[in-house]
Amino acid sequence: MKTTFIGRLTLTPVSVQFSDILSKLEEHKTLLDLQISNASTQEALKFYVKMEEKLLKDDKSATEPNGHLTESERQEIGWCSSS
Repeated sequence: MKTTFIGRLTLTPVSVQFSDILSKLEEHKTLLDLQISNASTQEALKFYVKMEEKLLKDDKSATEPNGHLTESERQEIGWCSSS
């Protein structure tokens, strides 16, 4: 019985022996790729929403009499603080 099993293992290609495992791994890879893509899209959308809010706020402050940036706004966009 051992010789039959070993003989079958040596004569059968690895891709055939483990086809079920390989197909499951491919399914999991596809699901993982989709989850990564979804997470990236969600992060990009959050960024764009935040940027749009900032631009709208800047447009509103530009139309006000004193349209200067506050210290916290300068730090938020990475400008050096004024001394």
